[in-house]
Amino acid sequence: MNPVEAREAALEEAETLELSVEEPKPVPVVEGLRELDEKGRDRLIREMGLAMSRDDLAMICDYFNKEEKRDPTVTEIRVLDTYWSDHCRHTTFSTRLEDISVEEGIYTKPVKKSSHAVSGSKESGIRKTYGKTGHPDGYGNGGGERTP
Repeated sequence: MNPVEAREAALEEAETLELSVEEPKPVPVVEGLRELDEKGRDRLIREMGLAMSRDDLAMICDYFNKEEKRDPTVTEIRVLDTYWSDHCRHTTFSTRLEDISVEEGIYTKPVKKSSHAVSGSKESGIRKTYGKTGHPDGYGNGGGERTP
């Protein structure tokens, strides 16, 4: 049972309706991130297991130097790493799929119909990637990208 979203109810009458909640611990800060050189950024990417590129991290360092004037928290780095990952960033949408054949079967007609809706022409084939995520499974799990 996940204590964040659920708890086991007691069968006896409650003494109070107040819910005691544990005070959250402070979120750790990535100390010194703004001053990291290229080797330091590479080390941080490796140590934190980040999916972002060295250039992405350099941009983050620059932003926190110029705009926030502080080092980011671990949470901020993790959120950016997740949302800037390949499937969330939708870099796959720049891929052009052409000359795609559709095997004959029960889904042939709907696939050809949707390829026409996407491309505007029955002759031009499917020109965009699948679904909201850009992956055939619709969730972005099949492309091999890494998301923490």
